[in-house]
Amino acid sequence: MASDTTAPAATDHAATDPRAIIQSRPMRGTQVLIVGICALLLTFEGFDVLALSFSAPAIAREWGLGPGSVGMLFSAGLAGVGLGTLGFAPVADAFGRRPVIIFSSLMITIGMLLSTVTTSVLLFAATRVITGLGVGGLFAVTGVLIFEYTSAKARVLALGMNSVGFPIGAILGGSLAYLIIHSLGWRAVFAAGGLASAVLLPMIIWLLPESIDFLIERRPKNALARMNRLLQRLDIPPLVELPPNAAALGEKSAVLRVSFGTMLAAALPVSLAYLFGMFSFYFVLSWVPKLLTDIGHTERSGIGALTLINIGGIVGILGMGPLSNWLGVRRATTCSFIGMAIGIVVFGLVSKNPTLVTLICAPLGMAVYAMTVGLYAMAAAAFPTTLRTTGIGVSLTAGRIGSIVSPYVAGLLFAAHLTPLVVCALCAIPAVLAALSAMKANPAYSSGPAAAAP
Repeated sequence: MASDTTAPAATDHAATDPRAIIQSRPMRGTQVLIVGICALLLTFEGFDVLALSFSAPAIAREWGLGPGSVGMLFSAGLAGVGLGTLGFAPVADAFGRRPVIIFSSLMITIGMLLSTVTTSVLLFAATRVITGLGVGGLFAVTGVLIFEYTSAKARVLALGMNSVGFPIGAILGGSLAYLIIHSLGWRAVFAAGGLASAVLLPMIIWLLPESIDFLIERRPKNALARMNRLLQRLDIPPLVELPPNAAALGEKSAVLRVSFGTMLAAALPVSLAYLFGMFSFYFVLSWVPKLLTDIGHTERSGIGALTLINIGGIVGILGMGPLSNWLGVRRATTCSFIGMAIGIVVFGLVSKNPTLVTLICAPLGMAVYAMTVGLYAMAAAAFPTTLRTTGIGVSLTAGRIGSIVSPYVAGLLFAAHLTPLVVCALCAIPAVLAALSAMKANPAYSSGPAAAAP
């Protein structure tokens, strides 16, 4: 008797599971709205992360800071991002994606606004950590939410739209920062970021839903009622009961399997590529304006150079898909790492010439941002579906270590009075190491169109 009722139930669940329905049908308005909100959040993240890069020359001038102190400020914010990425991911799994996004946005608002009233380097560094924690929380959750709410056909495009948000925010910030700093002072840059984040908070609270995957897997209080209200927004028939979750299916711990099990061989090369790649990536994004102003360029030229890098970044992000279809994701990513290493060295070589700096910035940005898309696709391709999110999380955490160390190490190199060319050459070495690591990644996805899809 029990067996007669069990088999049909499993079939019904398979046919009515909203996760399968979302993946197989065209996108609905609510899904597009979710992608749009997440992309908008990442746009403001781009502004918030790079606010210090735009303002660093003015801050250093006002407080009399040397390169080492400026590098410490860069690293403080990125340390917050790393801690937020690592710390908020399990919180999102335990308590939901939506609360983490709301709380992270609130932290960004508080951190950015507090930055406007600080009077010492240590207090300012503390506000950058607070802001970074919020940014890290959004990094950890928004991509996952997009992944869970998009159809299989639209997923790559949606994740690409999300990635483009970061350089767009940086471009808008670069366009406005010079005018804001010279009209109202550097503190106004952080005030603008904080107010923009505050404006987004009501939109998030009112419009952004909880993750369907979370409701099924964690089954919080009133999960079925919450699910059916959400399904109504998605034009999906209501459920009588929730589909089986991972516990019911007897899944093992994904974290243990990625970190200590047979998947370690897949995780290690991708994680090393993230570690080394993010070192060079954040050297470029953090130090370009300060490097140029220190050797005699105007502040406007320094901000303009970083803006050009981010304009090139949009082209690199959008072009990585076709390049991966042609070469395969592993080879395309390896090429972008090599291009980034060459671009950083050439930037150091021509840094004193304003015309040549202008010419190199956009190509450098193309390589710098293209490798971030390739890395994400490689991380996704390196793991089977059941371990994909955890594997990406492990790899991203390794990348955060590189992003934290990079600005501080570069500050120490500049403080040692090394020439821009020498500093750039040294900071390009990790990009070469990243290319070597990428070559060792999962060869099963090294060629063909499938390689481009995360």
